[in-house]
Amino acid sequence: MRDPLRLNPAAIVTGAGSGICRAVALALAEAGRRAELAGRPREALAGTAVLSATPMLAVPCRAM
Repeated sequence: MRDPLRLNPAAIVTGAGSGICRAVALALAEAGRRAELAGRPREALAGTAVLSATPMLAVPCRAM
């Protein structure tokens, strides 16, 4: 089976400031994938981005 992330190695991870979503974002980065972070608060997203060895875009947002 083809790896769908191979075609576009980027993922948007919502709720990436803490918990399981933070772990998913960091695991993706460790696997060489680009993870873009979304969620709130801004400080938590920045904390996740700092933990990664690869650059991550952190976009604070609030679902309506």
